[in-house]
Amino acid sequence: MRITPLAAQKKSENPGFKWVRDFQYHITLKFCGSLTAAQLAYLKEKVGQKLASDPTGKIR
Repeated sequence: MRITPLAAQKKSENPGFKWVRDFQYHITLKFCGSLTAAQLAYLKEKVGQKLASDPTGKIR
C-alpha cells in the first residue's frame, strides 16, 4: 500500500463519492438513532411491566 499525503488524497477524491459517503452516513445515523429510540421504548415498557407486576417494590 502506498502512503500518499492527505492533500493528495483529498484532491483525487471524486466529489460524487464524497456526497454518497456523507449521504450513507446520515442515513445510517438516522436509522441507528430511530433503532435505539425504539429499543429504549421497548425496554421502558418491559421495566414498567416488571414494576407493575411487583407491588412490593423489590425490583428497582
